[in-house]
Amino acid sequence: MSILPNTRPVIKQTSTEKIANYFLGDDWDKYEVVEIAVRQKKINFYDDELAVITKNKYTTFNWNAEPSAYIVKGEAKAILKKGVHFYTISYHHKWKNAKRYVALRPATSDEGLPVWRTGKDGKLFSSKGIAINQHKGGANSTWSEGCQTAHFSQYDEFIGMIGDALGYKVPKGIISKADAKLIKGIGNIPYILIDQDDFNYIIKLDEKDFESADDLKYRMANFVNLQTVEKVIPADKNVPNAAKILKEVEAEAAKESGEKVVSEQGTITIDEDLQKHFPDSDSVNRALRGLVELIPK
Repeated sequence: MSILPNTRPVIKQTSTEKIANYFLGDDWDKYEVVEIAVRQKKINFYDDELAVITKNKYTTFNWNAEPSAYIVKGEAKAILKKGVHFYTISYHHKWKNAKRYVALRPATSDEGLPVWRTGKDGKLFSSKGIAINQHKGGANSTWSEGCQTAHFSQYDEFIGMIGDALGYKVPKGIISKADAKLIKGIGNIPYILIDQDDFNYIIKLDEKDFESADDLKYRMANFVNLQTVEKVIPADKNVPNAAKILKEVEAEAAKESGEKVVSEQGTITIDEDLQKHFPDSDSVNRALRGLVELIPK
């Protein structure tokens, strides 16, 4: 019996973009690649769904986001926790010349990610998983002890698409001699892992309610390792808080004698204290143009 579904996942790009916005903020598209995985319930089956978004392409893949078995030879295997995890292009079997091939590895300093494991009592306990990679899976097994895997028939397309988005042409097959760039890792790729209930919740949620009180409760209860992404603010051609800065400069200038700057609109006295507000002469000049405009006729 095949463990690969007959068709690829059907997930609208607009839905995945909304999920990316939910986790990474309005400027989520600054990333060259974003991965969104929706975990289903079966193990050792490619029933999970992966969507990959790049600047120029959108594709879905049949995916596996669980270990092939929760316990193997008495050892509890890793179940990657839901949330946002960052990956980089590197190698699976990084240090084995006879097995090494291009894959994704965790972008954390120790390659550790938060996971669940199944205890002997059948209950889950929190742990750390090392090298929870994204790599090639097999035909009759997902080949996972905690890693995230793609069916071998889709793997070259998957890793090639990510490589292309990051400007790296991925070589196929075994790599006997490692590339130093890939040992270090290329790119910083957010991998968003949720389950079907989370998907349904986010898609129905109005974007104005992102990070509302009720939504924050949902996030706290359902996700871990959420990344706080700094908002990208466009540079302003005018001086920010120019009126406030003008008052501060005038007050400081009143204490000491300084140079007078004259315009058609009026006169303003400044001194070297202006450097406290602006890092260089060009910034000062731009600031003065903005400040002079505030002086009443």
